[in-house]
Amino acid sequence: MPVNMRTHGHGQGYADINFLIPELVQSMRVRKGPYFADEGDFSSAGTLRIDYINTMNPGLWQGTLGMFGYGRALAIKSYPISAGTPWTGNSTATNPVAGNLLVAAEATAYDGPWDVPDRMKKLNGVLPVAPVLDLAQALDSPFLQTTEMIHTIGHPAKPGMRVLCNPIKIDGERLSQAPCSPYGADTAAYVGEMRSPERATSR
Repeated sequence: MPVNMRTHGHGQGYADINFLIPELVQSMRVRKGPYFADEGDFSSAGTLRIDYINTMNPGLWQGTLGMFGYGRALAIKSYPISAGTPWTGNSTATNPVAGNLLVAAEATAYDGPWDVPDRMKKLNGVLPVAPVLDLAQALDSPFLQTTEMIHTIGHPAKPGMRVLCNPIKIDGERLSQAPCSPYGADTAAYVGEMRSPERATSR
């Protein structure tokens, strides 16, 4: 989910992560700039991708009190989702559970060290609408197979490769998917096109 805001009082692209619950962070992937087209138009200095955990067993219940009216309560718990429901994957001998439902809630209050207290109050919550499946679970999901969300493409290095389809449809048809060319296979064609007399004339 992109966090940067298109318009904001602090400037275009301002990123507000007050909704983030630190205890849920599983990993952070940093890409240092100057720019990555696949990350969008706000990646001029780099990007940070934050992944949440999918499970927490046993759960976490935590209360914190501090100076200047600071208080925080946190609850995190995950629940296994049985296989066989339309929106989960198949269970296997090594994966008897099809998915996990992660529930988290946070409440924070803080006045700050001021003569006039901030009286800040914040509520955060996480409740996915469906369990988060990994790629193997998604490819084995009967629901995704029934809805034709799994296609097979002829990848040069892996024939019969199964991939998840683009969910967007145009005129009732899903967007086509095809494997990219092997590394360097199109270099000569692109270089030749750039050196063509027609291209030089058009400039």
